[in-house]
Amino acid sequence: MTKKIILYILIGLCFIMPMISVEGIIPWIIAIFLISRSFKAFKEKKNLKPVILNTIYCGGLILIYNVLARNIERILVKMWM
Repeated sequence: MTKKIILYILIGLCFIMPMISVEGIIPWIIAIFLISRSFKAFKEKKNLKPVILNTIYCGGLILIYNVLARNIERILVKMWM
């Protein structure tokens, strides 16, 4: 596979992550920011390492956001019940 095909697959993964997460604008902001950073890094260096790292960061940050959102939601539901 060429580097550009792998780049587009990784960018596609970054777009899928907010779709399967908790509804909100924060995951989309994270994904779009890291996708733009990935494109800039790939244009400068023609290296996939920053793109792979940005994909991992995107997944990790969205996972942390989902966990925090679920915990806060659970706490608020318990307070209101």
